[in-house]
Amino acid sequence: MLDLDLPIGFKLTDPAGKVFNVYETPEFKELVYYYKDLAEHNTWSKSALNSKLDHQQEFREGKTASITHNVGTLGSLMTDMREKNSTYELALADITPDKKKSVAVSTQNGVAIHATSKNPERALMMLDLLQNDKELHDLIMSGISGVHYNPVGDDKYTNAEKNANYTGFSNWCFNSPLNRDNASFPDEANALTEKWEGEVFHYPLETFVFDNSKVKTEVANVGNVMLQYGIPLEYGTVKDVDKGLSNLQKQIKAAGIDKIIAEVQRQIDEFLAKSAQ
Repeated sequence: MLDLDLPIGFKLTDPAGKVFNVYETPEFKELVYYYKDLAEHNTWSKSALNSKLDHQQEFREGKTASITHNVGTLGSLMTDMREKNSTYELALADITPDKKKSVAVSTQNGVAIHATSKNPERALMMLDLLQNDKELHDLIMSGISGVHYNPVGDDKYTNAEKNANYTGFSNWCFNSPLNRDNASFPDEANALTEKWEGEVFHYPLETFVFDNSKVKTEVANVGNVMLQYGIPLEYGTVKDVDKGLSNLQKQIKAAGIDKIIAEVQRQIDEFLAKSAQ
């Protein structure tokens, strides 16, 4: 998928980067029938479409049997549940073992400095310092030693009493060789990550980022259609799948998907042409 907020896809192995409307593919039709079958067999709650519940909390309490996320988040969840002596047995599974693995190149370590900054070089120097000074890096990433975390050697830690007071994504951009790993982080999660590192697939559009500035209205309209007509199909709540899919395809057309695809393809063609130079 080019963007999870748009029903536009491309094949990783296609050197031309030809994009297409995912909703018009036979694979999507097969998928919504599969979802319909899952819903009818009570794989998820009938109120899932309107649920405002915290899915991680539901999993912690055993109200849902599975949860999907990246390995880091899932490993951290397993660590926390095991440290709190959860009564549930936890396991990781790669649900797409035969699929190609890619990395989110454009978002790793992303930091923005405002264009009006009077001293952008000083901001970069500060970021460089936080990335490479061991004492400062430990402080910004983990908090106060003995209060929020307990250091274990040079590269690991255990949670201290007030660890919960110093968590979140405030430090997400500081990916550094100095990062510490939780000593209790599941070995199976580390093994899965190590396995995938040898299987990363690189493709021509790996670093492509779509600029939607020329089709903002159409993107907003398509997003609304996806929510109104696409999500119910994917939750299996539409009684007549064929009719629902046909309606979704018509509404997406009316919202301007073809104009978006044309703009995406234009940008991709330019991107690939520059990459080939």
